[in-house]
Amino acid sequence: MINMAQKEILPAALKYSKHLATKCKA
Repeated sequence: MINMAQKEILPAALKYSKHLATKCKA
């Protein structure tokens, strides 16, 4: 169950970090 959660959290964290990066650039 922990692995399943990690698989869902990691992509979400990557999307969030990319969102923050684009915000800083803009």
